[in-house]
Amino acid sequence: DPPGGGGLLGCLADMRAAGARPNAVTYLVLLDHYADALVDGSGEASRVDADKGLNAVLEVMDRDRVPTTERHWTVLMRAAWRRGDFSRVDQIWDLLKRGPPPATADADADGAAADSDAPLPYATEQPSLRRWRVPEAAASVYLDTLGFRRDLDRLEAEFAWLARMPPRRDAGSATASSTAPVAAAAPSVLTENACNSYVQALIACGRPAAAVAFVTDQMGRRGSPTERCIPSAKTLRTVVLGLLHRPDAAAVDADGAADLTRGFCRWARAALPGQWAVAMGNPAFADA
Repeated sequence: DPPGGGGLLGCLADMRAAGARPNAVTYLVLLDHYADALVDGSGEASRVDADKGLNAVLEVMDRDRVPTTERHWTVLMRAAWRRGDFSRVDQIWDLLKRGPPPATADADADGAAADSDAPLPYATEQPSLRRWRVPEAAASVYLDTLGFRRDLDRLEAEFAWLARMPPRRDAGSATASSTAPVAAAAPSVLTENACNSYVQALIACGRPAAAVAFVTDQMGRRGSPTERCIPSAKTLRTVVLGLLHRPDAAAVDADGAADLTRGFCRWARAALPGQWAVAMGNPAFADA
């Protein structure tokens, strides 16, 4: 529906009339709806309406003084990707990595530093990051975009940055102090989903052998940043389908590519029989 007083945004007025105050989750649902409308194949008019809807929701959020959290910014990153606006994607990612600016005497009434970068994408305030870790979903989305753009250098740099980030510590735990040392062998914030995105991006960037080696040698390896990232059926599907349908397939040696694929399949059957059986049961494999 077109942004404005009716449709989804009109529900906010209905909520208020019923005595229910829209909260951060309410606005997250609305943002997610408009982000999903920014899909390939939709008409330009619907994409424009969806973009207007995103901004309209954020304007109402500002009026209601609902903080823009890391989850909202992750949705906005996905929306910017679907619009093909990769400069905004980069800006949001860098913002999430940097976190909110420290409070200073020069901060304005809303708490944003006077010298913060501007304009920010879709909104004018810094996200209210209560912890110093970027969300898993944002990491996966950003690695996906780097693969889509074939930006190997930044892909490697950002994945290395994620691998160095210590895991989020729960408040009240014995290790909750931000000053406590992190053991060198402690796992990073990396998750299986982020690793799957990295593998897919490596293949898209023309590094299929590196993608295979990462899954077979690094994922789940004790003492590594990916210690807890055990390859799943999804991981195996990502590799096999990526190898079979990668964009550079016509430009590489066909025999070498086939050997790489067969070798990975043999490894997966032997090392991860359960995951391999699940992967092979996926209908996508029937068309591979």
